[in-house]
Amino acid sequence: MRLLLTSILSVGSIVCSPAALSSHAVISLKDGGQLTGVLYSIDTNGHTTIHSPLSHVSLELIHSSVQDITFSDKATTSKHTSEVVNLHNGDSLPCSLLSIDRTSLTLKTWYSESFKIPTSTVSDIQFHTKPDSLVYSGPNTEDIWDSDTNWTQNTHGMQCIGNGEFSRTIDLPQNFIFKSTVTWESARPIFTIYFCADSSQSENMVNAYSLEFSTNNIHIVRSSKSQPRAQIGEIPLRLRELSSNKLDIELHVDRLTQTIAVSLNGEKYGFFDDTSFRVPSGKFINFESNLQKNTDSLTVSNISISQWRGSNLSSVNEIAEVDLDLDSLYDTEGLKYTGQIQKTDKGIKALYFEVKHSSKPMVVPLSHIQSLYFADSSEN
Repeated sequence: MRLLLTSILSVGSIVCSPAALSSHAVISLKDGGQLTGVLYSIDTNGHTTIHSPLSHVSLELIHSSVQDITFSDKATTSKHTSEVVNLHNGDSLPCSLLSIDRTSLTLKTWYSESFKIPTSTVSDIQFHTKPDSLVYSGPNTEDIWDSDTNWTQNTHGMQCIGNGEFSRTIDLPQNFIFKSTVTWESARPIFTIYFCADSSQSENMVNAYSLEFSTNNIHIVRSSKSQPRAQIGEIPLRLRELSSNKLDIELHVDRLTQTIAVSLNGEKYGFFDDTSFRVPSGKFINFESNLQKNTDSLTVSNISISQWRGSNLSSVNEIAEVDLDLDSLYDTEGLKYTGQIQKTDKGIKALYFEVKHSSKPMVVPLSHIQSLYFADSSEN
């Protein structure tokens, strides 16, 4: 990781404490020289203090002599934070947000003590940025999947010759991300993936979602006890026209807002809404092969289920929707509000947000905020 001093100091007068640094680093000097040692501190004037094996005392380098600082890979570890502050100059600051008011933000990072930055430098704040936790990854040799005789497990995953079905229960979170890779040796690949299903066998299912693949189309289907089987989406992709017999599948399932997002081979095919009264609550994941020839094969691998901590799908926003004349708040339910950010209340962990036609500001719990976009102060 390369850290330019100019980038550090442009945020404000940030003092990096010894505890925050104390990392093995290589300092490149503007005269072509290079020093290796433990970076101890950087003060508000940009002076850098390093413990070098060349000297028994610490060396202090003036700001104008330093070209850049490179930290060793061993010294830099991934730090997961709850918020990310994005600045107008393109910088991103993973942090814990301590407070907001009309003129400034106070935040804390793992590499520094708390500090303030003016809101005029901030583009947006993204909340709930901790990574999604993995619920399941497989198949592997320790897995137990229920399958018929046509499915076998090998080093590449689960393989079926001809027709067959395999399934297992997984403790599916309310909102989750499903990923899998499917490959085939067949001129007419036909298969179905069931999720949130209530049975290990498709013929006994009452409530489930399914993704149905054939050579000419892909359908997203909702099965329900209280309603007839209904198609909730169609994807214009023909498997026979793919450059290879391989499909990387990614589903974002939002059972709170009853929305499913589908990505195939890295391409997003949009959002599909389920208008039924109740969403499927089952825990089965099923794969069903309907290959027409007993010599054809289908292989399923790289199955993963992650708890989805991000925003609900209905709150996925395009920057074009953001009103740059006003502050914009997107909550975790997908609702957008425009107005003016007032302040945070540390005691109740909420944000006061002033909206038009209201005598009092909204009080929004921080846990319910997905994104905050700041009005463009240059337009004012």
